[in-house]
Amino acid sequence: MKNNFLLIGTIIISIFVLSFTACPSGGGGGGVLNHTALDTALSNANAEKTGVQVSTDGSNVSTESKWVTQSVLDTFNSAITAAQAIRTGATTQAQLNDAVTALNIAVTTFINAKQNGTMSIDTTVLQELITQANTLKDTAVVSTNGSEVSSSNYWVTQAEMDALTNAISTAEAAATGGENFSSAYSALSTAMSVFTAAKKAGTQGGSDPVITYNVTQIGGVSGSSTTTGLQFTFSASIDSLNVTAVDISMSGAATKGAATFTGSGTSWTLSTVTVNEAGTANVSISKSGIETNSKNVDVFKAGQDGTEVDIDIEFGDPTVKLFLDGTLLTEGGSTVIDTAEEGTFTISIASGSYTNVKWYINDNIVSQGVSNTSIVLPKRIENILFVTVEAVTADGMNTGSHVFIVE
Repeated sequence: MKNNFLLIGTIIISIFVLSFTACPSGGGGGGVLNHTALDTALSNANAEKTGVQVSTDGSNVSTESKWVTQSVLDTFNSAITAAQAIRTGATTQAQLNDAVTALNIAVTTFINAKQNGTMSIDTTVLQELITQANTLKDTAVVSTNGSEVSSSNYWVTQAEMDALTNAISTAEAAATGGENFSSAYSALSTAMSVFTAAKKAGTQGGSDPVITYNVTQIGGVSGSSTTTGLQFTFSASIDSLNVTAVDISMSGAATKGAATFTGSGTSWTLSTVTVNEAGTANVSISKSGIETNSKNVDVFKAGQDGTEVDIDIEFGDPTVKLFLDGTLLTEGGSTVIDTAEEGTFTISIASGSYTNVKWYINDNIVSQGVSNTSIVLPKRIENILFVTVEAVTADGMNTGSHVFIVE
């Protein structure tokens, strides 16, 4: 009998333990936790971050985009992380329900913290670059090796074509919606340069296409500093042609001396050249596939009308020197860009330790960032461009400006 009571007692205790395990305290019975509401809340919370940029005051965010401070975003991310941790480790339904409530409050707070940016942008410049990029796409066809492409035409791989196409699509979205304008502009400029360098002549019969080029001096300033070399920009990559300094002839006010020819794709440099006097040098290239026409380029000699000057950042007025494709420009002056020439032109400042660089075209910000020391603009769109740059260093704000007449 005693053994029977012990057995019954054991059974009752076992049932109590099983009941407690199946129906934990604070929960709502059944023992199976329902995560659906918390999963939905987590999904909604992460979606609220899409397209939101971080800024201190919204001045670097377009008016079409939303921004929050870094601290607001950090707090929101912490709330999401906490909710995810509860989802993983919760032992009661009440814990999950409380996590949903807390996360929804965090979402509401984050939504209320979002603000529209205050940076006004001129999408005209980006749209012009998009037009130029689409024109560039039409200069090549897709091929695996160019064997079926006439030697009078150019080809690129599917991946190379896709890269430019994707950059154009991203830029079009930015031009329409105003989001990520600066990064889209920079990415498209880079994609165009990569695409141009990737173009190769087909190998199917026919006459070979002739690659043309432009040449400008580098390092020299009229009456102040001596030209150090020549910058060559070709209409297509010359990597496969194995051009060397031996193939280049130079006469007149300067000679090539022992200069070397270095570069890749469409951009190459001949340096260091010997300048005998300020004046015009005559340059030509003798290589199959490259135009044979000679080019005249102005070169400069230091000490004839003044002393050599420093072309890096200076303080005073003007404080930043602007360059066009490597050639120093006159502060506040103007330069005519010929639309008959295909391609782009690059406006830059000297490298330096900047905390921020802002580029303005016609009083609208088109690019900014610590490393944004240059912008690339299309040659084929007629326009008058008032370009201003603000470069911030540890010593303060520095500015420079120039007008470009594209005609």
